Amino acid sequence: MKKWATCVLLVAFTFTTSPAFAGVLPTSDPNKTSFTAIVDSGTSQNRVSGAASEILPVCAPSQQSWCISSLEVDFGNNKFVPAKFYKYVDNGVRPDSLAVQVLPEKSAISLWTAKRPDGTDAHLAVHSVLAPNLFSSSIYSVKEVKSNVKDDIWGSLNNGLADYRLSNPGYVDDCAYVSQGICGQRISSQGSIYRLTQFVSNDYATWFAGRLIGGTYLGTKISDTQTKLVTTGAPVKVPEVIKEEPGVDRLVASGCTDPVQYAKDHPHVDQRTLDSICAQAKFSYEMCFPENKWPVGSSMRVECSLQTRMNSFYFAITPFTNNFALLNLYLTSLPSSTRDSEIWTFQSAGSVHSSMCLENGNFLGAINTNALVFDAYPPLLINGQLNYRVSSPHLNTQNVENVGAYELQLNSDVLRCMYNFTKAPIEVKVSVTSEDGVAQIATTNWSESNGISRLTIAGFHYSSPKIQVAFTQSPEVTKIIAKPKTIVCIKGRTSKKVTGLEPKCPTGYKRK
Repeated sequence: MKKWATCVLLVAFTFTTSPAFAGVLPTSDPNKTSFTAIVDSGTSQNRVSGAASEILPVCAPSQQSWCISSLEVDFGNNKFVPAKFYKYVDNGVRPDSLAVQVLPEKSAISLWTAKRPDGTDAHLAVHSVLAPNLFSSSIYSVKEVKSNVKDDIWGSLNNGLADYRLSNPGYVDDCAYVSQGICGQRISSQGSIYRLTQFVSNDYATWFAGRLIGGTYLGTKISDTQTKLVTTGAPVKVPEVIKEEPGVDRLVASGCTDPVQYAKDHPHVDQRTLDSICAQAKFSYEMCFPENKWPVGSSMRVECSLQTRMNSFYFAITPFTNNFALLNLYLTSLPSSTRDSEIWTFQSAGSVHSSMCLENGNFLGAINTNALVFDAYPPLLINGQLNYRVSSPHLNTQNVENVGAYELQLNSDVLRCMYNFTKAPIEVKVSVTSEDGVAQIATTNWSESNGISRLTIAGFHYSSPKIQVAFTQSPEVTKIIAKPKTIVCIKGRTSKKVTGLEPKCPTGYKRK
């Protein structure tokens, strides 16, 4: 597969909704038809492979290249059970297909089911996509519900009255995916742990940035190009920001609320015609807002549902991008997070090497955090310390401080290479300081086993604390073990050997 240039980091989404929208996301309830969202599945959602991204399909028999091999679920009883793939999300232009019939460039989000301990079925959606120079995987616990969301496949709806085409449906009805009037609504994982096995390029199996609790990444090279990657962890809640502000009011935009100015702007149109135009505009407006009064099935009802008077901006941050400057512009005006979404996802950039110590071609390490923005690349050693930045809104919707969680994993050989350490045990010192320089109290835990060094930091608070990690090592003590010596002692014609650290001949004997 190809690699591309860096991807975008901030997306503004606009929702079509009635004026009643305030503080919460709109829902596209089929019984409340004043709201309909348009979704372009060919852009950000990438539900159907193509354009600048490719979605991994479920592996066909004997396939071991760029595909999803298996999904397992631990429902909280410390026992993983296999999930079963049952279909792809319908892309609206072809019927669902079995994995063996789908080429990688024609794939879509895959849907799986697993048996809970109580015998009920859990439904899961897996979205693994290779975008420009970035590989990412996400797992959602979902239920399918009917929705008014319209799926605009590659812009085919082409409705000129829509103020904006929503480029990602993830926050309409909280949909993980949209499928022709069906919303794959995200629901709680209820404490489940997921284990996802995939085949990916070796280039994307060295460094990871994830939203996982206790996330582990196990890569096994199976060829010169492919790695079997097993990722395990539980979802983490991330403080997210959604900002609502007034959008375009259709009647105001028509100019008809200011008849005098409207007449001046159209000097060649007689007043009677202008009055007729504005009367029609006002009638259409009142038929749309606050309730869609057009007959069901009419074209005007559809056009009305695509009009908007409210914009909603959702800040979606791509970890492998230097995006602190952009988010910090908004933290003063958006001091509180608006939702605490449960997320299971990880990403891997195709090229993350920043020193010779990172050129070993194996697993280098990973960062897992609940921060909205964080340094996702491997650490740089500055003045003997590893420095990390994380950032999120300071407060949540209840005006309680958002609490941070951060985990760093490093290949122990890489860590020792960076510090020029020996094989002796490593000690760690962590400091967390607020943006004003005040030290924060945080809980830290450090361990090293099976060649992986793991540091967890929790209990600190956002907005933009700085985490500094200093690794030290006591001088390695080498014990000098003296080897025993053997000497020959003689007395007349008699001789004997004496062995010891400092051997001496017995009385009456001389050393030969």
